[in-house]
Amino acid sequence: MPITRKIEFYSLKLSLNSDQTKSLDTGVIKDVLSYINGLKKPMRRREIDQKSYYFLGDIQDTPGEKDIQRLVFKRASYGANPPLVKRETLEERENPKELNEGERSQVHAVFRYYDDEIIVLLETVKPGLTINRIEYYLDEYASRFHEISGTQKKYTVKHSIIAKKDFRQELRQLSRVVIGNIYTDKRLLGSDYYDLSDRTRSVQEEIIVRVKAERGSTIEQFIEDAFDKMTADGSKVHRIRIEGVNQNNTGIILDTKILKKIEHLELETNILTGEIRTEEILSQLVQLVRDIDL
Repeated sequence: MPITRKIEFYSLKLSLNSDQTKSLDTGVIKDVLSYINGLKKPMRRREIDQKSYYFLGDIQDTPGEKDIQRLVFKRASYGANPPLVKRETLEERENPKELNEGERSQVHAVFRYYDDEIIVLLETVKPGLTINRIEYYLDEYASRFHEISGTQKKYTVKHSIIAKKDFRQELRQLSRVVIGNIYTDKRLLGSDYYDLSDRTRSVQEEIIVRVKAERGSTIEQFIEDAFDKMTADGSKVHRIRIEGVNQNNTGIILDTKILKKIEHLELETNILTGEIRTEEILSQLVQLVRDIDL
């Protein structure tokens, strides 16, 4: 029976520790993944909580395409084995599963490597893994890889959301844009433009510039300009969140952190296990990532 899976799009970068605005070559992540793949399975496990864990189960290169890798993460929960009930008769029997065994769930992903970022297509399923978990996993094992290889880890693995291509269209459908929050780098405070202070060590990395429209006016064009800045190379604008109203005078919030690029795939399941077929979803993810033009 076919089921639908939601696919979310992200970007991973290696942000230079000494200058977070700069990104390093992402090729080192291939070395990190190869290192993880060479570890015995118990060494790949990271705990989610007291009863759940996850690990990188499999990684494959795509034949003929060195810039695309296919990954399968696995997650399991343990610590409970309630009795099983037969559907037809409602008879119950003891669950043969041991307390330290958990039902496996799989999360599929595809990485496409560019010079300074990795495009990630991630399957969304419950229970599954968020991009935050994958970011943490890669960054932690990168630290171990550099320690073992005797090299210095000069970066932090960080993800960002790929905004929908129709953000501008949705913006233009609003009758008024009342408030705009522009999230940017704290170094703007000490720039020649503001010249407020260079002593920003205790200031959070991200600052918010809040812009309000005059009564009865709209700041749509200002937000469009800011969005152009955000999507340009080397932008110091990280996120835009706006408040406005539509033609029905209903309050609307648009947020580039929430408005992710999403695709839906229809996939066949294994009759016995109910799981989607790994090869099928990975093949479709590879085709989707091929279509991305940066």
